[in-house]
Amino acid sequence: MPRSAAPESSALEFAQGPRRVQPCDGRRMNDIQVRQHVQPVRIEVSMKVLLVYPKMPATYWSLRYVLPFIGKKALFPPLGLLTVAAMLPADYEVRLLDMNVEPLTRAAVAWADLVFTSSMIVQKESLERAIRLCNELGKPVVAGGPYPTTCHDEIRGVDHFVLNEAETTLPPFLHDLVPGLVNCFNNWPDQSRAQALPPGR
Repeated sequence: MPRSAAPESSALEFAQGPRRVQPCDGRRMNDIQVRQHVQPVRIEVSMKVLLVYPKMPATYWSLRYVLPFIGKKALFPPLGLLTVAAMLPADYEVRLLDMNVEPLTRAAVAWADLVFTSSMIVQKESLERAIRLCNELGKPVVAGGPYPTTCHDEIRGVDHFVLNEAETTLPPFLHDLVPGLVNCFNNWPDQSRAQALPPGR
């Protein structure tokens, strides 16, 4: 992936203001003020992104043993990751893998340049297995969702945490991704604006 300065032309726009990040040499969320993003940026480098939704365990709420009776495989569609897919640059090649529907294979991970995950705490064990496979194959992992947002200091093997709501934290993460400026923690404290989101991809 190129590490040169970001292109000057414009395609992605996002809120202005200081971003709170933590370098990758620590796991505590000590807030650090970094440069403001005041210019929209176009990301020219195409990437292959795999979006992975970890498996829900067999609980009362998962209804795993009821779903076959109605011809379904999963109760909770990964709408968050579908929204993330819509927010990624149009020239990114994106695949979605729901571990509730099909297993995460080495071939699926090997295809990707970058792996995104979104999870709740009930998906902890499945997330750990997915991260471990990505680490074995040397693929960078980006983790977001309710579980990483609240318990990121308990999760190992993740290269980048995109915390809180993706509509405010994902654009600055993408801005820094190509020139290699991304940190371990990417956290934008502004309130989210769901009405500004694109429809799921």
